[in-house]
Amino acid sequence: MVSKAISYPGCLTQGYFYSLLGYVDFVLLAVTSHDHYVAICHHLQYPMLMNGQLCLQLLLGLWTAGFLATVVSTVLVAKMMPFCSANRFDRFFCDSVLFIKLSCAETQIVELITFMPLSIILLHLMNMTAMAYLYIINTILSLSCISSQHKTFSTSSSHFIIVILVYRSCIFL
Repeated sequence: MVSKAISYPGCLTQGYFYSLLGYVDFVLLAVTSHDHYVAICHHLQYPMLMNGQLCLQLLLGLWTAGFLATVVSTVLVAKMMPFCSANRFDRFFCDSVLFIKLSCAETQIVELITFMPLSIILLHLMNMTAMAYLYIINTILSLSCISSQHKTFSTSSSHFIIVILVYRSCIFL
């Protein structure tokens, strides 16, 4: 019989990458919504504002911020949380919530240190995305030609739907 158990370092690694990729997903949505905002609201200045160097800086900043935000919470959970009794759980993947549930110590401080900064960052990203789309919708509605409105709205509607689905899923989680 093959063991389906995962080691403690393996579980920490899985939790880290789960958090990192989730964080990067939200930052990528915010960056893409900003790109749509510049393309629609400042279309004549788009080549100057969204050049290759800026895209590279955004990409490096995205991964660096994601690395720093998630490595701090993973290290905090790994170093500050003592575990006791059975380390078995009814989950498909490892994340910070799981480690906090398995701990036999007081977890309120670690929860606050771990979740508060990430929550603030995610709320800020959601606010940036929402503001970009409010400006986009305002710009689309101010266009005089109906066909231009339709074409511009159809260009950004697919990304807007993705943003709504991702944020709605996150809120329900």
